[in-house]
Amino acid sequence: MESSTESTKTTTRNTKSKLTKSNSSVVQDPRSHKITRVNGASIKSLGNALFFPDKAMPCKSITVPNFVCRRGTACEYAHAQTNLTFFLDCLNSAEFSLDVCIFQLTCNEIAEAVTNAVKRGVRVRIITDANNVDSNGSDIRRLNELGSPNKGFHYNHKMGIQIRCDERVGSQECRTKPHMHHKFCIIDCGQSKKDYTSNTKLMNGSFNWTRQAVLENQDNVMVLEGSVNFPMINAYQQSFNMMWSKYERFVLPRAG
Repeated sequence: MESSTESTKTTTRNTKSKLTKSNSSVVQDPRSHKITRVNGASIKSLGNALFFPDKAMPCKSITVPNFVCRRGTACEYAHAQTNLTFFLDCLNSAEFSLDVCIFQLTCNEIAEAVTNAVKRGVRVRIITDANNVDSNGSDIRRLNELGSPNKGFHYNHKMGIQIRCDERVGSQECRTKPHMHHKFCIIDCGQSKKDYTSNTKLMNGSFNWTRQAVLENQDNVMVLEGSVNFPMINAYQQSFNMMWSKYERFVLPRAG
């Protein structure tokens, strides 16, 4: 898990603040637990494309409900929307399914968005490269433990989380295999075109889900939405489903 120096002081009070275009925040529905942005721009306003790097990581005041930043102008984090906050907004929009195929995941903010999806009842399936499961700062093990019996999010076809790798972690084959190098995510994709909604999304590009990719690398993410993009989204879904079946014997085990 990558470290952050930002204070984690929060408030549970219903704090009212004046929101401007440069001061967007998020709220969480008390019933569905879905997180949505207030007074923010949509991904469409950017042409459904994100281009990294960002100048700074976002302040928790624009990513965490009810978080109040007490640093004012001294805060070194971004208080306006960034490429990462748009990315997180897409993940937070998931209502019933989240299929992730990612080479590396070490960005805590992204891992937290995936965690929130699991906790609000979204079925999460993750395929990742076996050599990166235990890489420095990886969030994969922590996400995987959400599916343990004591956490209450055991995987089934409707909810919970399961992670599969392209080889058995730590095996001899793992050391010599090619990489599972995809970086894409499919949100709320049904079995056929009639199941697609305006919330169905494909997020795909060169962007690894890492802090380095957010702040340093030249990377991109293209977001395709809705049934109008059925041919492309369906092609990615079929590819994901093929790999999900192929790697069934490499389900990542949980501690204990």
